[in-house]
Amino acid sequence: MNTLYVSDLDGTLLGDNAILSSFSKKILSELLHQGLQFTVASARSVVSMQVILKGLNLGLPVIEFNGAFISDLDSGRHEIINSICPSVVESIYKLILEFGCVPFVSSFNGTEDCAYYKDIINDGMRWYLNDRLTSKDRRLRSIEDLTLSFSDQIVCLTVIGHAQELLELQGAISALPSLS
Repeated sequence: MNTLYVSDLDGTLLGDNAILSSFSKKILSELLHQGLQFTVASARSVVSMQVILKGLNLGLPVIEFNGAFISDLDSGRHEIINSICPSVVESIYKLILEFGCVPFVSSFNGTEDCAYYKDIINDGMRWYLNDRLTSKDRRLRSIEDLTLSFSDQIVCLTVIGHAQELLELQGAISALPSLS
């Protein structure tokens, strides 16, 4: 019987410091060499996974962005893209703005992954952007009008804010007729 093993990264395969321990890497490498059918699924991007899993020979595609992409780890090439319907993106984007928030927009433009941003309106967004800049994330794109990114295949609108405003925004998004 062939069994496929799929592991989450954060809080599961990775330690508290978001690093794959040398012990885990060694054991996984040995098991993969012996034919273990193993891959990972994460909210992370393939770019982030490439850094974390460097040197691990995963023969199977990885699941990234919570299933938005099924991708080859080594090349980053997407096997499957599960983008958000453009009308849903527009509806959610309008709600995000109504709640006084601004999203990061993650997409695939037909050639490469992009992470668009415009206004950085709080410390959480500033931290996220600085973290991405520090890791030299090649997806980052500053853009004057986020709606210009909507011609891409949008896979994620990331909103960073205070818990209460995000809970209220979540409720409003869940109540959208287009999501029923």
